Amino acid sequence: MTSRIFIIGFLILGSFVSCAQISKIGSGVFSSAAYGPTAIDTSVDAYSRFAYTYPQASLDDLQHNDDITAISFFYRPFVDLVGQTSVKIYLNNSSQADFGSGSLNWKTQIAQMTLVYQGELQSALIPDQEKVIFQFNKVSTYSFDTANSANHLQVCIEYLQDSAQYSKASWYYETGFFVPAFVSNYETKYVTGNGTPDSICATSSIIKPTMHVHYPRDNEDLGIEEIYTLGKVAVSNASASEIRVLVANRGKNTIASDTLNLVVSGVNTFSTSIQVVNLAANEERWVSFDNYKPLEIGEETLTVTNTDDNANNSSYALVREVTPLEASYGRLGQGNLGDYQFSDTTVDFATRYYTPSFKQITGAKFKFNSSSVPYKVCIWAKDSFTDKPGNLIYLSPVNLTSVGVVSVDIPQIFVKDAYYVGIREMSAVHTRLEYQKQSPIPLLEHFLSTPAGTSDWEQMEVNQGIVFDQSIDIVTAHNLAVTDIYLPGNRDTFYYSKIDSLAISAKIVNLGFATINEVLLRCDVKDRFGNLLATSDDTVNVAVNSDTTVQFTKFSRAYFGDHYITITATSSFEEVPYNNELERKFTLVVDKDASATTIFTPDYGDTFSINEFAFYPLVRVINIGRQSQIDIPIKMEVLRAGKVVYEETKYQSLLPQFSAIVSFDSFVPLVPGELVVRYITLLPDDVFPRNDTTATGIFVKVNYDLEVRQILNPATEAKMDKAQLFVPQAEVANNGLKNVSNAQVVCQIKDLQGNLVYTDSKIVSLLSGQVSTLTFTAHSIDSLGDFTICVATSFLADEFSLNDEKCQLLYITEPKNLKINSVLLPANNSLVARSVDPLFPSIQLNNIGTDSIENAQVSITILNESQQQVYTDSLLVSLGVDLVQDMPFSKALDRSLAGVYTVRVVNHWALENTPSPNDTLMSSYTVVPSKDISVSSILVPLDQDTVELGSAVNIKVRIRNLGVSVAEGVQLRVSICDANTVQKFVDTLYYSGLQRLEYINLQSSQFWTSDDTGQYAIKCEVVSQDDEPSNDIIATVVRVVKYKDIALQEIVFPPNQLVLQAG
Repeated sequence: MTSRIFIIGFLILGSFVSCAQISKIGSGVFSSAAYGPTAIDTSVDAYSRFAYTYPQASLDDLQHNDDITAISFFYRPFVDLVGQTSVKIYLNNSSQADFGSGSLNWKTQIAQMTLVYQGELQSALIPDQEKVIFQFNKVSTYSFDTANSANHLQVCIEYLQDSAQYSKASWYYETGFFVPAFVSNYETKYVTGNGTPDSICATSSIIKPTMHVHYPRDNEDLGIEEIYTLGKVAVSNASASEIRVLVANRGKNTIASDTLNLVVSGVNTFSTSIQVVNLAANEERWVSFDNYKPLEIGEETLTVTNTDDNANNSSYALVREVTPLEASYGRLGQGNLGDYQFSDTTVDFATRYYTPSFKQITGAKFKFNSSSVPYKVCIWAKDSFTDKPGNLIYLSPVNLTSVGVVSVDIPQIFVKDAYYVGIREMSAVHTRLEYQKQSPIPLLEHFLSTPAGTSDWEQMEVNQGIVFDQSIDIVTAHNLAVTDIYLPGNRDTFYYSKIDSLAISAKIVNLGFATINEVLLRCDVKDRFGNLLATSDDTVNVAVNSDTTVQFTKFSRAYFGDHYITITATSSFEEVPYNNELERKFTLVVDKDASATTIFTPDYGDTFSINEFAFYPLVRVINIGRQSQIDIPIKMEVLRAGKVVYEETKYQSLLPQFSAIVSFDSFVPLVPGELVVRYITLLPDDVFPRNDTTATGIFVKVNYDLEVRQILNPATEAKMDKAQLFVPQAEVANNGLKNVSNAQVVCQIKDLQGNLVYTDSKIVSLLSGQVSTLTFTAHSIDSLGDFTICVATSFLADEFSLNDEKCQLLYITEPKNLKINSVLLPANNSLVARSVDPLFPSIQLNNIGTDSIENAQVSITILNESQQQVYTDSLLVSLGVDLVQDMPFSKALDRSLAGVYTVRVVNHWALENTPSPNDTLMSSYTVVPSKDISVSSILVPLDQDTVELGSAVNIKVRIRNLGVSVAEGVQLRVSICDANTVQKFVDTLYYSGLQRLEYINLQSSQFWTSDDTGQYAIKCEVVSQDDEPSNDIIATVVRVVKYKDIALQEIVFPPNQLVLQAG
């Protein structure tokens, strides 16, 4: 089984992340004592003054007039502080993106700032989370005021200590690589030293500490930050799986009590809830769900939710894998970040696991990135006093030096409650053990002890988030498994038979460490609808480390279609029920079944270039049925994002159980990205459509592709007053692999009649993958109505044109303005099924003005193709500001006659300020039969064909679906009559699944051989339900002749009754 785990939800792909009420600037990859926010030092009177400019682009969702209540920073653990450690923090909004190239005068700088915090550093530290939160105490909040373009946040932090500290402190920091919004080496100014603080900050840098800015907007907001649990949980552990959740109070008020819900979905289902109580503003806390026990193997989704004022951070989901034996904290789908190099001495490393009852540890697995470095595998019991590793209960007997994924067998080690698994580094050479980063992690999970064997255990750093790539195998006492069904094999195919049967045998294995007696085994056989067809039982005893093969009662083959065999093992001692049952599918085939089996080209993951020859599609098709098939349709489709962008159909004739490689025309991809190539067999009356389709994935690259991503200003369907000035802006991106130079981007605004009212253009050059925002010349529109703003690229080398233009609506409005958005029913250009049932037209109206609408009259008129009025009605409309409403008319529309109809909707509101094109809307629709199969032609034999007497003729007919819906259960009768209208041949052809406007060639399975010469009439007619009889019948005439037929017509000489004289 492939193991994988991944996060669903908020994945940090960039440099910062916003949770709507907190901006997280950076993720804390590196740490140092050099860059602040405070320079904790080992000298007595050390001080530091750090001035930072956090550019607007790094602050993400922090907006004008947001109230900042606190800022926080993250550190690596250090020895407790002593003496007085004074901290002052000042904030300011600035229009300047940095402090400039010269030195910064501290006193001058803070004179224009707001003092938000003053106090001892010790009081702000949160050791179990290795962070410091400066909750403002000089002001209740700091208003982020961006007036006069003051969009950047300046932070000045002064630190003074009166005592020498035991060690320096390392703080996590960010560079321009991890936070691309950091662009200037003058964004940071600082000075450090001893004695009286210097006011001149002469040192410059781009580096700034990892920082969180807290600006609660809601009163109640419990944010769900992280889920920490086993990435692989062993079902053999037979215990509740602890699930820890990091929650944070992002709101303004203390949370007295809030409900946190857990829902498990996927292979397992479960739900529960806990209460989070007394959580102060900006406080974070780990809480636990500890009453869930997974039962089934496979993927399950853990979803944690709550309900409060902010829904954006009230849900978090994680997918993990439930395995038979393996347990691991690693999220394999996340990938390893690197390899951890232990210190230059011997060391013990341990990770905590838990089991409620005695289990046997049979193996451990690690992933190393160094060789020839000795280490041993260890297991420790829990120290009952410290919640850390205690007595060493297992140490591998020999040194290991393997590299890569290393699996180690562990004999006869039994554990209960908490225990710890890890390695002991046996030399001063670095052992490089691969790891993931899951930050933050809870306390008391991962430990190091240096040197090895001293039990001087230290908790791994919370914000460093190291989770080592290791797993263990857990065996329970009673674990019975049905591991194989020998006969029949999975997906085996057998022919239908009234006299033969199938043998059934299965393998049962004892995977536990105790003998299991009186195991009841049952075999059930069901059809594809779940109906039980046969059952048989047996009882066996299964010893430790042994298996048993059981023969069950044979099963008759006198059935058709897919069937399922289920073998179930039942024991009163069983602890792990997930593997007590095994199912196999087998198929009993009949006459018709064609399958697309093997794709030869393209291969999965093949990469091609857009607009260039890619490949010749090749697929193997097999006739699994027992009948010969002529002209099996095989369709090749190419899909992008689930939509068909290319298709082609070929035809192949096959004998029973024969296959053929079908080739299609050369394929040239016209769209870039991830595509799916799909092959489908379309055999009429196919018994097993499930095997008709096979597919593979390819990738199409593009060198030059300049895309208009979005129009930023004005917003989609924005409302503006007449003569209001606005600045068009658009975002363009270079999606191609090559750089783009001097490409033109044009912005145009037109009214709905296509009249141009504005145009401007920009020249842009973009690197591959680069995104740019373009600002066009400001403009105002002095006329009312609907307008379309379009931004389009003009670049000759562009290889994909479908994303070159983006358009959206713009409304220039006034107080009283009603717009007719659309005709909903019947929709514009829609196909309407012909019927006598009533249909009530409906429209969508939009109040695009700034006042409410009262009693506005709107009428509808419908004309047929002869411009005759067939329908009229009106309604009175009342609509609030900015409301869009669907409104039906009261009269029923007659749709019993086929044809094309024109719809005209008119707004007659007398109070509307200014009439506009929005007041009239035209559309059309077409009434067609619901079910309409047209007999297009008789392909074999052709009309007026000559057929040789005694030869066999196989009738082939083409039909087409002209109805609205997919044609199902089509029946076609083919008959042949002689000149005296005596019927000589009749057959019925069947087909299902014909899409609208598609055609199919149907061939009779019987052959007609004439027994006399002469003229014969061939008639083909639809006999299944059809709404349009005019195209249901087609007839042709053929002439049957003899190939060799010489007739004696008369004797020319001598004439009849001639009398000759003798001589």
